[in-house]
Amino acid sequence: MAHHEKIDTMLDDTNTALGGGAPSSTTAEGVNLVEDWIVILRTQAEWKTVVPTLEQLRDALDSNDMVAIQLLLKDLADQTAVVAQNATGDQRHALNQLVENLKDFSRAMAK
Repeated sequence: MAHHEKIDTMLDDTNTALGGGAPSSTTAEGVNLVEDWIVILRTQAEWKTVVPTLEQLRDALDSNDMVAIQLLLKDLADQTAVVAQNATGDQRHALNQLVENLKDFSRAMAK
C-alpha cells in the first residue's frame, strides 16, 4: 500500500476512534496508533513537523499524563489544520474532520 493510501486509511480509522464510532480504546491501543502515525509520517515531508508532537503524545499516553495528553491533542489539532490547508479533496475533508475530533477529544478531557 502506498504511503498516501496508508495515511488515508489511518485518517479514517483515527477519525472513527476519536469521533466515538469505535469501541473504547485502551491506552496501549492509543500508544500503538500514535506509533503507527509516527512511522508513516516520518516519510512525508509535509508532516515532519508533526512527528515531535506525536512522540510527546506517545510518551504522555505511556505515562498516563492526562494534562499533557490534553494539551498535545490541541497542539496536534493546530498542526493538522496547517497541513490540511495544503491537502486536496477527500484527504482535506478527512484532515479537517481530524482537526475537529482532536479538539473535541481535548475539550472532553478538560471536563
